[in-house]
Amino acid sequence: MNVERVSLVIVAVLLSGWTTSNKEDHFGEGGTFSAVTLEQTGGPGLVVKCVERRLAVRLVSGGGDMFKTGTSYVVKLRADKGPITTTAGKAISERIIQLETQADMVRTIRKASETALRVESATDISSTFVYNTAGGVKAFARIAQGCNLD
Repeated sequence: MNVERVSLVIVAVLLSGWTTSNKEDHFGEGGTFSAVTLEQTGGPGLVVKCVERRLAVRLVSGGGDMFKTGTSYVVKLRADKGPITTTAGKAISERIIQLETQADMVRTIRKASETALRVESATDISSTFVYNTAGGVKAFARIAQGCNLD
């Protein structure tokens, strides 16, 4: 199989839902468990992590710089046709926004088929990103276990 074909297979898998990474901690601190899905039009990826028993949700740009480090954002989340929830986010680099993460937010994403995030800056500039989040229950198995979601 040539490199071009392998790349297409990888992209097809990524676009169809979640990709996971599970790394146990050798010292019993809980490990790092991640699930990533790509935005439908090439925006930042949605990353849900459990790192040493702490939940984190991030938007991560796979390309160039998208965010200004240190900038605060209002982030609105809507899973399927459910209620809109609001949280804060902060750009921790030009490529990553770290969201204030609650367990209920992660549970909502895990159960949804589609999740939309609207990121708004103080200057009223906003961007909406839509993710295929189907299959979250299976993809989040180690996250749920490591961060006591159930």
